[in-house]
Amino acid sequence: MVKEVTTYDVLERVRQRLELGFADDALDLITRAGKSGSDLENARGVCLLRLGRPEQAARVFRELVFPKGSMWVPPETPVVYQANYVTAMLLTHNLEAAMTILGQIHDSHPAVERVRAGVKKWKRSLGWLRRAGMLVGVHPGKPVTLEEPLGDL
Repeated sequence: MVKEVTTYDVLERVRQRLELGFADDALDLITRAGKSGSDLENARGVCLLRLGRPEQAARVFRELVFPKGSMWVPPETPVVYQANYVTAMLLTHNLEAAMTILGQIHDSHPAVERVRAGVKKWKRSLGWLRRAGMLVGVHPGKPVTLEEPLGDL
């Protein structure tokens, strides 16, 4: 008797591939699995982040964070999806949206704390004039850099 592969099984294999640094293999596993679900879509987005494709990742995470084109984040949305979306937004230079969403997350989940730490480090790297400009809505041209590995399952 052949055991059916579950979403959990796929996610565990994806996690292992990502831990080894094989995001391309992990993405291929998700595609070949023929399964669907928000956890797998989140994993797909993480793979895309780690492959240096933040624009594609942002589209994946947007559907998870703002399902069916909603205008606000539903309260049941896992905080890790939100943190991953913020990461993708930061990497696509959409600073204002990223900071707005990050400011609305009131959870201290490790994924959120890593993003907050990265933003804090980035802000400290700015000169005083750029930091002052941010207070009045002028965003600096310096891109945010975050420590790898990017994204969380």
